[in-house]
Amino acid sequence: LILLANAELEALLGVRVIATDYGSVDGLVSILEENKVDTVISALGGLAPPDVEKALIHAAKASSVTRRFIPSVFGVKYRVEYVSFFLLLWQCLTIGSQAWFPAAQTKLSAMSELEGTNLEWTIVCNGFFLDYWGMPKVKSYLSPMTLFIDAASK
Repeated sequence: LILLANAELEALLGVRVIATDYGSVDGLVSILEENKVDTVISALGGLAPPDVEKALIHAAKASSVTRRFIPSVFGVKYRVEYVSFFLLLWQCLTIGSQAWFPAAQTKLSAMSELEGTNLEWTIVCNGFFLDYWGMPKVKSYLSPMTLFIDAASK
């Protein structure tokens, strides 16, 4: 397991951390190749700028050793045609000429970027309800929120 992040996390997490500049595709390619990374599992934050994930995708595409990519598209199945659904559930941001649930634009952008590569890629749609259904019996880092079903009150 290799974590691309800031160096302070290495001691805290107990895994090898490689400090990286997501603004440098060439630097990312070097890291992937030097470490023989076959599969990238991206776990960027939901509001990370789209350019960060795009740089990682471009690096994986350019790498001679990387074949697979799992983007930071965990949760729900994001599709352009679902935008009106997102608009009803969340307060939206205006990005360009379209309003989007803030994280959706980045996730849709990553999927579009991957479609233009020869990488094998997978989207993991575990549903964001997993954290809410498990609370309070399973530890979650999400703030409690009632969307449709109040699991805590049964």
